[in-house]
Amino acid sequence: MKKIILFTLISILIFSTFSFAQIKIDRFCQVAIDPKNGMTSKTVATISFGLVDSLFFFKDSSIIINLKKVNELRSPTDVLNYMSNLGWALVSVIPFGNLTTHERFYFKKEFETTDLGIQN
Repeated sequence: MKKIILFTLISILIFSTFSFAQIKIDRFCQVAIDPKNGMTSKTVATISFGLVDSLFFFKDSSIIINLKKVNELRSPTDVLNYMSNLGWALVSVIPFGNLTTHERFYFKKEFETTDLGIQN
């Protein structure tokens, strides 16, 4: 009888350690490409994380620092390559306004809740 109880307890402990899965959450951001000074051919990129800061909070501050470097980029190709290097996936490209130089790029990346400071 003791062997059965011991076997049952060991089995429960082994299976319970494998049952803890990390919960993953998608985070999105927008990169706007607009003319630098009104109607010029030069463009500038601007990244947006949304209006509620707490929804885009990371334990590692270097994530935000790296993303803000997008604001220094000048071409859509540079933005796409840079965001891809950071592990972000392109979700959608939307032309904005009447000019073809206005574009909105939407990116997403999957994070574990431990990276976001969210408790399971």
